[in-house]
Amino acid sequence: MKLNGERLVPFCTVILSRIDKYAGLSAQIKEWCESESFNPQGKAYLVDCDRNKVKMFSLENKKAVTFEDEYSFFELIRFIQKAKPSCIIDFCNNAMSKTVVFFSHAGCAICQKSLFSLFFAEAGYKKEACGALRTAVPCFFNDSGKEDRKTNYADIPAEFAEQTEEEVEKEEKLVIDLGGIPEKPVGRILWVPKRTTARGMWTDFKNLTYYAEKENVLIDVHLKNEKAKKRFDSVFFIKGRKMDLDRYLTPIVCENLSDAIFGSRSPEYKKIIFSFGMTFEFLKTKSLLIQTGKEKSSDNSARLTTTKKIGNYLK
Repeated sequence: MKLNGERLVPFCTVILSRIDKYAGLSAQIKEWCESESFNPQGKAYLVDCDRNKVKMFSLENKKAVTFEDEYSFFELIRFIQKAKPSCIIDFCNNAMSKTVVFFSHAGCAICQKSLFSLFFAEAGYKKEACGALRTAVPCFFNDSGKEDRKTNYADIPAEFAEQTEEEVEKEEKLVIDLGGIPEKPVGRILWVPKRTTARGMWTDFKNLTYYAEKENVLIDVHLKNEKAKKRFDSVFFIKGRKMDLDRYLTPIVCENLSDAIFGSRSPEYKKIIFSFGMTFEFLKTKSLLIQTGKEKSSDNSARLTTTKKIGNYLK
């Protein structure tokens, strides 16, 4: 998932700092937390990589509250992994901080522009922006080059510019960059997203909304457990699109995909769409569909497919 200037609203943010920038960043994060730009249910962690000290910021009674604690290096990595950050920002740019970024399992990483950021981060900031949160990550703020950006969702295109705010709020089904939701659906499809990475997930989601509109169906998504669901949700949180997640997708949380497909209360899915190709789970599902007589022989009418084929179908 590459960042292209979208407004980002992280649910959990980790910011890595050197000791000389710790106090300044602490003040900036506190100001951010108390502004309208911050996710009101969110948390931010400032990590002093020189002392392995962590300060936590969150909103409580409209005031940013903090606590500090210290960890060993491995305890620090484990702490960050447990926090499940939606976004991690590296203001250190050294070997230690890059190691933390690599093992953080964050939804997206933002680092100083370099070879490392090219391969392991979703966005990079210029060297002179190091330690300046608003300059390095302007997409965290409502006023980042836009006038009065109080909404966390997609901008309204020119053809809707004459609508009043009340009309836009009333027309909740107005969607800018996604397919329409069927009013009278004729069935459901099941999406099986990537299990180990969030890369490409937003593109898959967008394509599926257009496919669902074209085929007049609703979308279920299979997630193995609550941990996987939280990681999946983070992709929508950091893009400020949690509303779209709730509007378009019905999560099916169960360990085994076969229970979601063949369970006694499972719908007869018109399509089962994987975000990944020839894996054991994909092949096992295909085998079960053939055994139960629920898979068609023709490739065009097969119930089991991939988001890549769906994308080609939409072209």
